[in-house]
Amino acid sequence: MLNRFLLALGTLTITIAPVQALPTQSFELLGNLTAAGGRYYVDSDACAKYPVYGLARGWVIHICKKFHDGNVNELTDTVRHEVWHVIQACNSGPLLYDLDSPVG
Repeated sequence: MLNRFLLALGTLTITIAPVQALPTQSFELLGNLTAAGGRYYVDSDACAKYPVYGLARGWVIHICKKFHDGNVNELTDTVRHEVWHVIQACNSGPLLYDLDSPVG
């Protein structure tokens, strides 16, 4: 019983840590992403491979917090930007030129 409790507590701690690393303004967007089946990672291996603020691959986004140098506004904008890529992917890709064409 104690082992199960410690395992659950350890899992909870691992799960909460990345969320606390992001600005409060990002919680709702990331909550919607995960509720819809998406995933996000903060400072993942992808961030080491690609020196970018963030990246999206289908329903998975990577937020590279370390490249923002503590700029909370820029970090919040990156979360919003990467979630928008997921929305675009769900609607047949980005709308590049024709903003009047129907999506989907």
